[in-house]
Amino acid sequence: MDRREQSEKVARELTAGIEEERQRLRREVHDQMAPALAALRLRFDLAREIVAVDEEGALDSVDEAIRNVGEALSGLLAAIDGAFPAELARLGLVGALAELGAFLSMVDLRIDAAECDIREMSPPCEVAAYKIAAEALTNARKYSSDRSAAVTIDRQEDDIVLQVTSSIGIERESHPSYGVGFHSMRERAAALGGKCNVHASDEGMVVRARMPLRPA
Repeated sequence: MDRREQSEKVARELTAGIEEERQRLRREVHDQMAPALAALRLRFDLAREIVAVDEEGALDSVDEAIRNVGEALSGLLAAIDGAFPAELARLGLVGALAELGAFLSMVDLRIDAAECDIREMSPPCEVAAYKIAAEALTNARKYSSDRSAAVTIDRQEDDIVLQVTSSIGIERESHPSYGVGFHSMRERAAALGGKCNVHASDEGMVVRARMPLRPA
């Protein structure tokens, strides 16, 4: 194994470890820290009622504490959800993509995936698949003529193959935001040792990513 291969292997292992740790952290935050912080806020609410008969300065201090706790809770959950999207944990990959399609007001979104294949995906692979598909669907919503798309998720040996087909025309290849979006998709696949390619024609556009189910 040469130096480049070693560096790529280390990068994949690091990415996989980070994603799995973030998922674990997210569960702990929602199951333990979030209820504790919520209970703490309730206690501050009670304290506010008690000190309501005291000086105005004490009341202002408790009000500020209540706001701080609420902001800390929201910020903490938002940060963790950004690492491992909450919709993935709540709905799974197919459900999260369907929800995204509804949010984007897609007229026609078809998703074809075998549940048994998805269950084999590691957390890093699942996150990458969701983020790549989300970018492709967002582009389809912005630039396709009929706001339709088809998503297929298929297992091929030890890899997962994600394909998003839309009616975006070939002229979109030169669009600045499309270039940035594809670069992001390609980086996500490469981080796991996979590849992401795009093919555009007058009939539409196909984004295809192939990634290992469980990065080495």
